[in-house]
Amino acid sequence: SIKAEHAKLTLAGSVLWRGEPVVGGWVSAVGGPAPEPASAQTDGEGRFRIEGLTEGTYLVRASEPSGVAWALEEVHLDADRELRLELASATIEGEVRDARDQKPIRGAQVRVEPASGEPLPNLRISVGGGGTGDDGFFRREGVGLGEQRVLASAEGYAAAERRVSIVDRDQVARVDFRLEPNEGVTLHVLGPAGT
Repeated sequence: SIKAEHAKLTLAGSVLWRGEPVVGGWVSAVGGPAPEPASAQTDGEGRFRIEGLTEGTYLVRASEPSGVAWALEEVHLDADRELRLELASATIEGEVRDARDQKPIRGAQVRVEPASGEPLPNLRISVGGGGTGDDGFFRREGVGLGEQRVLASAEGYAAAERRVSIVDRDQVARVDFRLEPNEGVTLHVLGPAGT
């Protein structure tokens, strides 16, 4: 007989977004004793099947083909298991401005990640990281449910962090930043004549 810790287990189920099956989406399971994630693509009915897993705790991530909507769930696998994964596509938007003169900061970097940190080593779920426009505005889509950290940084300014709780899969949350200029060293370049 095969010992339980070496038994090959199956994780199967369906992926839905806004109540509809996700066709051509991806599901991956990271964790357990395997260093590499196991993955499968959803079929025409939004169903997936990942075989050959062993007992352990896995972080299961599902997404629709473009990656705009996704779900993340921790699962302990000790027998074959069926999951129903509902994708979330919440949005966090706002603006980044100078705290002193309230002018928009162009090119500020804004990133969104779960407030709980990295659930498993070598896996980071974050959204965004692109710069703000001329108006200091940013919009990050594909944000998951739960408490999120929103981090803003720009050259010449102290970085800032805000937290926001996403409770609805299609929520649009507003987060604005006022970054404080760094009081750093000022360089004065002198010409050959010393002026």
